[in-house]
Amino acid sequence: MAADRPFDTTTPSSSQLTGPTAASGASPVAAGEKVASPLSTSSTSSTGVQTSRSEQSQAAQIWREFKKRKLAVCAAILMIVEIMIAVFAPFIANDRPMAFRGVNRFEFQQLIQTVESLMAMANGESRQESGAAKKVYPVLEKARSLLETAAAEIDVSTSNGSESHQQFEGLIRRIQDMQKPLGSFPDQTSALPPELIQGIQALLKDVKTLKKSELPPLLSRWYFPALVQLNGIDFWFIAAAIFWPVWWLTTRLWTFAYRQPRWLQLLVLAGVPTLAAGIWVEINPSRLDQTNYKQGVLTAYDFSRTAPVIFDVVVWPLVPFGIDEYDTTNQTQPPAFSLKEPQKLATPWDRPHWLGTNHNGVDLLTLLIWGARISLSVGLVAVLIYMSIGIVLGALAGYFRGWVDILISRLIEVVICFPTLFLVLTIVALLKPSLINIMIVIGLTGWTGVARLVRSEFLRLVNQEFVLAGKSIGFSSTRLIFRHILPNALAPVVVAATFGIAGAILLESSLSFLGLGVRVPTPSWGTILSEGRTRLLQAPWQMTYPGFAIFITVTCYNLIGEALRDAADPRLRGTR
Repeated sequence: MAADRPFDTTTPSSSQLTGPTAASGASPVAAGEKVASPLSTSSTSSTGVQTSRSEQSQAAQIWREFKKRKLAVCAAILMIVEIMIAVFAPFIANDRPMAFRGVNRFEFQQLIQTVESLMAMANGESRQESGAAKKVYPVLEKARSLLETAAAEIDVSTSNGSESHQQFEGLIRRIQDMQKPLGSFPDQTSALPPELIQGIQALLKDVKTLKKSELPPLLSRWYFPALVQLNGIDFWFIAAAIFWPVWWLTTRLWTFAYRQPRWLQLLVLAGVPTLAAGIWVEINPSRLDQTNYKQGVLTAYDFSRTAPVIFDVVVWPLVPFGIDEYDTTNQTQPPAFSLKEPQKLATPWDRPHWLGTNHNGVDLLTLLIWGARISLSVGLVAVLIYMSIGIVLGALAGYFRGWVDILISRLIEVVICFPTLFLVLTIVALLKPSLINIMIVIGLTGWTGVARLVRSEFLRLVNQEFVLAGKSIGFSSTRLIFRHILPNALAPVVVAATFGIAGAILLESSLSFLGLGVRVPTPSWGTILSEGRTRLLQAPWQMTYPGFAIFITVTCYNLIGEALRDAADPRLRGTR
């Protein structure tokens, strides 16, 4: 791309320099920006200046040096795989099918039961002496909507199905006829007339009769139980895990996307998953799915006609177990690979427990996969919190100096005097143990090291010529701090962040192990360890595997941090 533009053969003056290399007479290297190399002669080959933007940036130099550390690269790949497993845990370890085509009889029966409950509620509300019409109308609206959903599930190609469908349509029309006078009732605060009350009672009686009648034949369609159970946060992370790699490839293949302002790229990276999650929450309201899919049978084996779910085609996750699926027949089972005889499976859809089970019969591999979501999210969010605090305070102290530096430095010294672990234990003991509290507490107690690091970097950079040039031009302090100085001070901060994630994961596991972290049944590596400590001799695998997961994760983050530290130091580049 550089060959398409004319080159400026003039040497920039010192007042035009905007980088820390201004003192040496070279053009500055701003984070993520391309540097135009001045030509000493007109005969210089164009191949010497066709260097891409990524090769000129500081981040690209660090990345090139980082790739030379093979062990760190392997650790980074392992962490990416671990994060992806945690994000896509609902599709990897779940007691609900990923997808199936068939009939969900249990869901149909639950619809009828819910309609009965709503009609009973409407019957009670209709007897009130004031405000009955205002309260009964939305209840009838919900009941009508559920009846329409149930009627759409009936197979009308058979005689029984056609007759049942007519019954449902009749109930729907009766509810609609009753809603008309309720909607136009002159006095919404008065009692209902007797004929409307009697009509609601008759509807309740007919719904009870419908519930006791034989289940009509239902249409076979596609269901996605594992997908439907996702909430907005789960969907955001899944959308981000899919969209971000696609965007990265787009910026490499389509230069127009790469040339967009950085703030716009960040807005796209955050906005697209947020928009997708918002749409998902709107079209898929949260509901409790109580269907026991493990009791489902294939269509060819539906002899009793009582199975809750009928499968024409079904696709189960790789680990078909749930975090709250208690199997009393397989309590404290050792790993499947250590057994001489195959494990006894509770249902035909189960698979061997490759890492064993705990004392409740819950699959240990499932707990580890879902526990990774808690441990990793605590580490990432806690580090994000204290990085934000440390960067802002350290930047203010290093840039303004004087009394601002003294005040912030004294605050850092006061906070750093308290032992972090005991301070966290004290705060968590006073608060209710929860995931959010742990993230906030770790974030509020770990910012001091980052603040001191950023302060030292700002003290080093604040007198550079590119900062003085910016001041002479009239740049505001905010622009100088966040757009010019901070990008040149972020390399050691990123290194500290990787070490901080490892420390936060270890601290969260310690709190959960002591019973001050997340509570059961929410899985966490620390809680799994805590549950297994009383059965160390009888079931050592309950502590071995979660402990190994913590060890591998912390070690990998430390290896990544060490490699980034060496790659960011020009004196150590090329030493490995």
